[in-house]
Amino acid sequence: MRKERFSELLETAEFYILSGNFRAAVKVLKDAEKIQRDFRVYYNLGIAYEGLAQKEDAVDAFQAALEFDPENEKAKEHLRRLIEEKL
Repeated sequence: MRKERFSELLETAEFYILSGNFRAAVKVLKDAEKIQRDFRVYYNLGIAYEGLAQKEDAVDAFQAALEFDPENEKAKEHLRRLIEEKL
């Protein structure tokens, strides 16, 4: 049941991100995080925080995502770009 709920939350968050409703995505992803800490939660949080122009939160989220999947090129690229923007 928890796994199904987690999948539903991820799917809902991705819908919100695609719709540009980043605040709703963050809320849903925080609920998903309570069920399971996962690369997809943190990667999507990074995307949502980027959409909200919360760069430091986005950096933290992408760094957390990379703890789960250190070789993920998409997360690395987002993180690289955010860090370059801060310089």
